[in-house]
Amino acid sequence: MPTIYTAIFRNNNKEEEIDLFALTPEKYYKTYKSNLFCSEVNCFAKLCYVVMPGDKKRSYLRKWRNSPHSENCIHYTEEVKDGTRKRRSGTTLAIASEDQIRRSLKQGFELELLSDEEREKRKEENRRKRNKRIRRNSGINKSEQLSIVLVTNPEEATQVLNEVKGGRLVKRNVDALTNGDLWNTRTIIGYFYDLEHSKERTIVRVVKNGSFLDIKFEEAFFAAMPEYQGMFHLIERFAKENDRIIIIATGEVRRNEEKKEFSVSVFDKNGLSVHGKRLVDLAREYALGHFNF
Repeated sequence: MPTIYTAIFRNNNKEEEIDLFALTPEKYYKTYKSNLFCSEVNCFAKLCYVVMPGDKKRSYLRKWRNSPHSENCIHYTEEVKDGTRKRRSGTTLAIASEDQIRRSLKQGFELELLSDEEREKRKEENRRKRNKRIRRNSGINKSEQLSIVLVTNPEEATQVLNEVKGGRLVKRNVDALTNGDLWNTRTIIGYFYDLEHSKERTIVRVVKNGSFLDIKFEEAFFAAMPEYQGMFHLIERFAKENDRIIIIATGEVRRNEEKKEFSVSVFDKNGLSVHGKRLVDLAREYALGHFNF
C-alpha cells in the first residue's frame, strides 16, 4: 500500500529525492537498497521498496524493521493491538475546520481527475516545496516542533485547545490505508460501489483498485443537517446515470472486523463529496434539472 510516496536517497555526500513511481525492482536492488530514508523533516527512518508482482502501481515504500519514524513525522505510528485510540506523547489536537475539510475534499477530487502528465507536474511542484521546507526547517530542533493532529470526532473535542491552529488533513486512497491510519482523521478517496440507507444506518460503500471501504455517517452528521436523511438515494441515482463516480469523505478511520477491512466514520456535515459536489448541491441540481458533471 503506497502510503509513502517519496524517499531521500543518501550515498556518501549525495542526497536526492526519489519518487515511488520512478522506482523499479532493478533500480532498487542495483542502486537504492539500504540507502533510502524518509523524506519528512527531521525523520531518519530507513525505507525499503516492497514489490507487488504484476502490478507496479501497487508496490510501496515502508520503514525497515527497527528503524522507526520520528514522533513528529506524519508516518509515525504506534501499535494498535486492542482497537483503542492511542495518541503519541506531545501531540496537540485541533478540530478540523469547515474550510479545512472542504479544501481537503476539493483537493482530493482535483487530484483524482489529473492525467498522468499532470500528476508528474504536481509531483515536481511538491518536490520543490518539500526541498524548500527542508532547507527552511533544517536548523529547528524537532523537540521544539508542535505536532498538531486534526480531529472530527466530538468525543475528542474536550481535549482540544481552541487557540491551536494549523495541521493538515492527510489524503488517502482506499487501497492506501494502513493500521497507522486507525483512529486518525483522513480524507478518503474512492469510487461509488453501493449504498445502504435506512432509519438505522447509512453506509456508502466505495472501492479503489480492488480495495473496499464503508463510509458510515454518525449521529453528529445528521444532527447538523437533518435534511441529509432524505438525500442519500440521490447518490445511487447519480451513479446509475454516470460512470465512475468519485466519492471523497473526511472522517475517522476505524476497523471493520466483520469484513476485515477499514471503514471511515463521518461526523462533520461537510465531510462528504459526491463527484466534487456537496450532497445538498446534488439535491438542488436534481430539483432544478441541470448538472455540471
